[in-house]
Amino acid sequence: MDKLPEKMEAYKEKIGHPAVVFCWNWEKHGPFMSPDYFPPKIGEDLFKKNIGILKKEGFPAAIQISGLKWMLHKGDPYKDRFDFNEKGKQYAIIKENGELYLKGDPRLHAEICAGTDFAFYMWAKIIEESQKLGITVVYLDQIVGGGQVVCYAKNHNHKPGPGTYQGDSLNKIYKKLVKQGLAKDPNFVLGGTEEPGELYNQSIGFYFSCDSVQKQWPRSDKDATIGVPLFTYLYNEYVFGSFGIIPGGGAVDKKEEVFMQGHNLICGLYPFIGLSSLSWFLNKSDSLEYEVVKRSIEIFQSPAGKYLMLGKMIHPLKIDVPLETAEFSIWDRRGENIKKVKKMKFPAILHNVFESSEKTGIGAVFFNWTEEVQKVELSLALFPLPKGSYDVWKYGKDGNSKKPFLSKTSLKKTISIELGYGESVFIEVIPARERSKRAVIGRQL
Repeated sequence: MDKLPEKMEAYKEKIGHPAVVFCWNWEKHGPFMSPDYFPPKIGEDLFKKNIGILKKEGFPAAIQISGLKWMLHKGDPYKDRFDFNEKGKQYAIIKENGELYLKGDPRLHAEICAGTDFAFYMWAKIIEESQKLGITVVYLDQIVGGGQVVCYAKNHNHKPGPGTYQGDSLNKIYKKLVKQGLAKDPNFVLGGTEEPGELYNQSIGFYFSCDSVQKQWPRSDKDATIGVPLFTYLYNEYVFGSFGIIPGGGAVDKKEEVFMQGHNLICGLYPFIGLSSLSWFLNKSDSLEYEVVKRSIEIFQSPAGKYLMLGKMIHPLKIDVPLETAEFSIWDRRGENIKKVKKMKFPAILHNVFESSEKTGIGAVFFNWTEEVQKVELSLALFPLPKGSYDVWKYGKDGNSKKPFLSKTSLKKTISIELGYGESVFIEVIPARERSKRAVIGRQL
């Protein structure tokens, strides 16, 4: 944290576009040590100074907090059970047998029940303190899918046992937190849930999704959706998504990193830049992995961002590309890599299709994750548009944001796409001359 401004300046020089910076390991006792976060580890004055420098350079700062977890100890240095007994225990989740719900090894923690008034006040105080330090974005991590285990407490604001109180309570809490945050900062954004929960689309500013993760958490169950970004397909136009695996943070080799970042791109999930990503970016600026992320950001910052972040994801196109085998390493929840490899077949060119929010244009994003050059003959007749005269725009490889690739063409036209390893392109088809009012959405977010 103490060298954050210098790192971000180097990032800006290389990437050329601003980013929201997620502060990592800023907490008083270290990562995940909730709810005793303040003052920051490097001291309040230096933290606030660094955040101020970032904001002046166009980099809003964000923190993630560990949901409603109450850490009881993490190894020897931190033991705060007395504080929990005094302040939090009466609001914590209780098991059916009447015992306190505890989980985690070595991070032993209890969890505050969402069906209590204290849940709001705990979060509200943390957000208030973070805003005093200049934080713009607060992400409520570790409310996985937007739910908690069942609480059987008899002294909370809900009947003991299962019920709708969790979802109802969290929605009310999220809305109150947003109102509180915006009252102090018109740019405040609240992100909620680790992995999306559809109950909260109307209450949060963004969600995290690990769409690129396969055959492990959060897709480790035998009936889990594999390779299909179902939530994004259903709700992309309703809530902004960012991916939960940072560059350099989840893959063990180049091929896996390239696949994961490309898969996030075609799912419309904006790159999440964490502090650990900065060193990764600066050390790998001559690598393919770096180029993949940089190209993704450039596509998001072009008019394609309007589709990827605000458009409706529709059915993919029927394109003729080979199926290739991708390999995924499996790691456990402690971050230790388990030497197993899961294999799955994917199209050599990953792609998805989006309808513009104005419902006038269709855009498709393509990404080659294989080491071989891949070619596609793309018939514009595949795009679900009525007959007429269209302009075709291209962003990404061989793209141009100032001049259409094709002007006043019919849907009978076929275009050739050729992508090398890690290359991407976005094809937009809109009615001819409908270019005014287009916005570079990425720079507005």
